Amino acid sequence: MVVILLAMLLLKLQESLKKLLENYSEGNIEGYTPQQLEELADLKIEEIISECCDPIAHKVLALRLLNHLINWHEVMGLALFEIHHPSSIAWSKGQAQLQIAADTISRVSVSPNDFISPDSFESKGEL
Repeated sequence: MVVILLAMLLLKLQESLKKLLENYSEGNIEGYTPQQLEELADLKIEEIISECCDPIAHKVLALRLLNHLINWHEVMGLALFEIHHPSSIAWSKGQAQLQIAADTISRVSVSPNDFISPDSFESKGEL
């Protein structure tokens, strides 16, 4: 049963990668040019900031995005490892680098409302 699930997951990943590579070769990413994608990201960031302007919102957003990238790299690394593909090592290395980035960001206190950082604003005597 596990082998069947892994095979289905691998097939899905291969289809996703094929689609990504096709779109990339056409100079777009799922219908967006790189500039349009950056503008879309900026728009979504502005929406979040307009809802909550505390810097903790930026930190939460950054960590959530990094978590998605970490998970993507983990899935790809494991799937490629299952088929003994040499790039599985690079995907795993990427996952580790993204985790380091997330760990670093989580340790930086950004506001008195920072509920993530182990060093709160108050404990450092800042305000």
